Amino acid sequence: ALELIQENFKKSIIPLKNERGKTLVSATVIHEIGQLITKASEIVDIEGLNATVDGQNYPVTIMAIDEVTDLALINIDVKGLAPVSWEPKEPKVGQLLITPGGKTILVGVITQPTRNAPKKGYELNHASERPSAYLGVTFSAETSTPVIETIELGSPADKIGILEGDQIIQFEGFPVSTVEALAEFLTKRSPGEKVEILIKRGNEEVKVKPILDVRPATAAGSFDRQASQRDGRLSELSARGGDLSQRRDNFPYVLYHDQPLSPRLTGTPLVNLQGEVVGINIARAMRHRSLAIPTLKLDRVIEKLRTEALGN
Repeated sequence: ALELIQENFKKSIIPLKNERGKTLVSATVIHEIGQLITKASEIVDIEGLNATVDGQNYPVTIMAIDEVTDLALINIDVKGLAPVSWEPKEPKVGQLLITPGGKTILVGVITQPTRNAPKKGYELNHASERPSAYLGVTFSAETSTPVIETIELGSPADKIGILEGDQIIQFEGFPVSTVEALAEFLTKRSPGEKVEILIKRGNEEVKVKPILDVRPATAAGSFDRQASQRDGRLSELSARGGDLSQRRDNFPYVLYHDQPLSPRLTGTPLVNLQGEVVGINIARAMRHRSLAIPTLKLDRVIEKLRTEALGN
């Protein structure tokens, strides 16, 4: 069945190459007359950009770019392409999805509820908050809601099974509505204490009881230092697990999945087992984290791009 889906998408996924013939990124066909969408930051300022269809190269015209989603509308002078079929319903956490278009079929699952991918992280022990006990989670810098962005490997949160995307709603029976409130609770706790935390995971509530730890030396310091350490870990992950996308954050409302997506496969469709497109792959963010713009958001973005293209 997977091989059939791969075969069916041969005329729907087009590789984009530079003048030396190196594949830079992929594009998804949205209209049979040669309209496609792709990841904009991988093709801007590229001279000699070509699309390869049935072994033939065709010049690419960039029609419009949406900076928010990093999507570009492009055109090639080719007829007979196969537009994809869209599925507007968002996939659920744990749902199996595939990415066709590469030499092998990528298979993975949705790992988190759909949400934004913030520009940078917000860790509990930033300069103005230094809790004495360590949980090992970071939060978005762009919202005060305590939705977990990352989890430190081997931390109390990691050991107890807290997941990225979980929202902390109670600490020891007390409501938690902001990151600052959680930080204040933690400053009153000591390493070695077991605490009860209620988290919201999708539509469910889960109670966990982590044992707080001593903050490791690598986690101490200001927010800027932590961000630098996190960037270093990303580089290390990239070296071990393949390249990461140049732009891999600051997206509104994305699907999170665990396919090891090559940056060359950004711009490809993320597909359910019925062969319907649930999103467009937009970034490989970490070794086991890739992002896709969901179909529900794509309709408006594509309409906006087409309107801008007509005005140019």
